[in-house]
Amino acid sequence: MRTWRTWRRHRPQAAPSAAEQQWSAAVAAADWCVRRAYGGGYSGIPGVVSVADVQQCADEDFGTPGVTAGQAAAAVREYWYVRGCASDLVTDAFDRQYCP
Repeated sequence: MRTWRTWRRHRPQAAPSAAEQQWSAAVAAADWCVRRAYGGGYSGIPGVVSVADVQQCADEDFGTPGVTAGQAAAAVREYWYVRGCASDLVTDAFDRQYCP
């Protein structure tokens, strides 16, 4: 007899939607671009990450074309707030064209 826990463990998982795949690629690309900006800069000079960089990274490195500029900007802003990058990261994700 199957209990609830064993059934839950063996049930098939739904495939992520295209929007979920794009969002996860945008977040991963933002993380990747910020790490590259921190790793390649000089000491004391803030790193630079643009929304176009995140879109290009999501397309080329993560194989997810179609990440919009709004999704990429939101992913960079989320990374900005979570990591507390207020003084050592420069980005255009807060421009009026990307913020709702």
